[in-house]
Amino acid sequence: MEKRIARLQEEQSQVAALAPWRLELRGVSLPADTLLRLEALDVSPAPALPPLLRAEGLWLRAGDKVALLGANGTGKSSLLRQCWRELATQSPQTGWYCHPGASIAYYDQSLQQLADDAPLIDALYPLAPLPEPTRRQALIRAGFPYARHGQQVHTLSGGERARLLFLALSLGSHHMLWLDEPTNHMDLAGKEELAEAIAAFPGGVLLVSHDRELIERSCNRFWLIRDGRIQEAHSAERAYAELLDAEVSPLQPTSDTQTAVHLRSTCQGEDEEMLLARWYELDALLTADLARKPRHQTPRLQQQWRDELRQLSGLLGLSHR
Repeated sequence: MEKRIARLQEEQSQVAALAPWRLELRGVSLPADTLLRLEALDVSPAPALPPLLRAEGLWLRAGDKVALLGANGTGKSSLLRQCWRELATQSPQTGWYCHPGASIAYYDQSLQQLADDAPLIDALYPLAPLPEPTRRQALIRAGFPYARHGQQVHTLSGGERARLLFLALSLGSHHMLWLDEPTNHMDLAGKEELAEAIAAFPGGVLLVSHDRELIERSCNRFWLIRDGRIQEAHSAERAYAELLDAEVSPLQPTSDTQTAVHLRSTCQGEDEEMLLARWYELDALLTADLARKPRHQTPRLQQQWRDELRQLSGLLGLSHR
């Protein structure tokens, strides 16, 4: 009997290899005027810290795929974490409204939704309370053989942990998805699957991501954080243009000499690391835009990125195309 069980387990794993798992996000469209409304919400990185931004006058309905854009540290992820924490703890919610009948799935970029000490088969249950055979079959289809189902979550790689969380979300049926940097551990094929899954999702989506390709392929609305407020942009290109203008304006004095003086005065210690991080960010933006089809590229933004990269390169001793 044990040998027969072992053979069946091996066959299950081989079936998974022949029929690879594809990411799907099943959901339903809740017939309601509003799924999420941000009326006057102060967003803080932690309960004891001062707010980073104020969100007001914003709403999200079924079918809305909203990208939340902003510079690093402006409160994008904090907004999702704060709202989710209030929902999970059923603490008093002030300044925002969520439809009481809405089922929400949350992808946390830190992947802490999954308990570290839980076996894979048990880690799925809080997010997908399905019978054990169903969960085992899903794990096998997602590339986790039967022999690994007792393995604890904390032993997984970052990519495996992300796949396990997406598997849990895909097993449910939700009205709204909150996705915080979901492509951190994805390859190109995975990003394409995610873009298709978000676009096809019938409910509402609030997405935080630095992946412009994902945003433009899957989202139809764009919220931009500037000066501690969230405003709606009419298009992704307009949102990125405004975001870039806000980020580079301090680095654009009236002459190249003034620029060098300004940057040299700040390029010390941790500030030098900040400028280097900015260099890599701009380089990634430029590379990604150049990889797009010519009709989808943004030459004006490319020139702005090149100008700032040239300024930063002179100070940091780097070279750039």
